[in-house]
Amino acid sequence: MKIVAAHLPAYLPGLELFCKMAQADAVILADHLQYSKHGVLNRNRIKTPEGARWLTVPVLTKGRGRQAIHAVEINNNERWALTHWRALQTHYSKSPYFMHYADRFEGLYHTEWRRLIELNVAGIRTLCACLKLDTPIHLSSEFGAVPGNKNWLVDLIKRIGGTAYLATPMQRAHAIHENDFTVAGITLIDTNPPMPRYHQLYGEFIPDLSMVDLLFNEGGHYLEELRKKNDARGFAGRITNTDFLSR
Repeated sequence: MKIVAAHLPAYLPGLELFCKMAQADAVILADHLQYSKHGVLNRNRIKTPEGARWLTVPVLTKGRGRQAIHAVEINNNERWALTHWRALQTHYSKSPYFMHYADRFEGLYHTEWRRLIELNVAGIRTLCACLKLDTPIHLSSEFGAVPGNKNWLVDLIKRIGGTAYLATPMQRAHAIHENDFTVAGITLIDTNPPMPRYHQLYGEFIPDLSMVDLLFNEGGHYLEELRKKNDARGFAGRITNTDFLSR
């Protein structure tokens, strides 16, 4: 059984993507879909003494109409990269694991990226390296997927040799049709990535932040331990809060 997951290629994504990657044999980043400025494609949140703060990558959208995610370009006339790197340094320098991973992120922000998808994939790969995840990443655009093709996900899963798909409750409710997968011979595996409470700086816990917050505060062992459990089981199975809170 080859298990495939899919996700939007967000900027410094949250925990959900990496939970999927810890269970899957391959992940598809759906960069052929239409870009939306509402969401986390070009922004995500970190924690500061004043609460959650958005880090936003400026992009070029004026006069460009509807764009696929993979076509969106970054506005490098703004000094966003320096701002983001300094924000991470300022707000996480006292976290237990920041210095352990700082060099990887410094390199990310000292590279000039032209397209948003290039930055986002590099950020995801950086986080994967810190989390010791080596799940292969595929971009939907590289397979010629285009907006409007309702069967793109089933088609891509089959093209990369997938036989099972990780489905979250949200995807089951709004994004996929079970019959399409059944007809294609693809097994749906339910997964419900947890939102565990973990140690944070600056007081009361804030959920739904970028994965960098968990990484800098707790290190990469969460997913490393989970992956070892999954390898021992020989099957991805369901992630539960206990997997993350059994330290």
